[in-house]
Amino acid sequence: MTLPLDSDLLRTFLAVAESENFTKAGQAVARTQSAISMQMKRLERIVGEPVFERGQRGVQLTSVGERLLPNARRIISMLDDTTAMLNARLSTAEQNPATRRRKSRPLGGASGERREGVARPEFPACGVGDFGEGFSLPFGRGFGRDGSFRRSSRGC
Repeated sequence: MTLPLDSDLLRTFLAVAESENFTKAGQAVARTQSAISMQMKRLERIVGEPVFERGQRGVQLTSVGERLLPNARRIISMLDDTTAMLNARLSTAEQNPATRRRKSRPLGGASGERREGVARPEFPACGVGDFGEGFSLPFGRGFGRDGSFRRSSRGC
């Protein structure tokens, strides 16, 4: 069974490969040196072989690491491009009124009037007021008018 290859592992791998140093790579990806070391051990466990040779002056890629490097760069580049594209589409959608999501309406309908005591057919003993204003809680629990958590005596 192969373990999944996480994009965080590839980002860390690239940082170590470029800096040739676990501590500098940690600074680049905002992790400690020990976290970088654990991530690279995990990557090597997934790959099945060492991807770095550790020496007194830092780390060097092994032949397996050399083969992994271009694929890791492509994968991370594609992920970054996709993220940028999605962020651009989302910011465009927020500016376009036709694609903006509608805000939910308050209980009671479009006009916003509160419909106290109106029960849904599925829950004839429960009125809208039993569930509190603006809360989405499981039936049977709610907040009292004083703000305390309560359970309705009617089982609502």
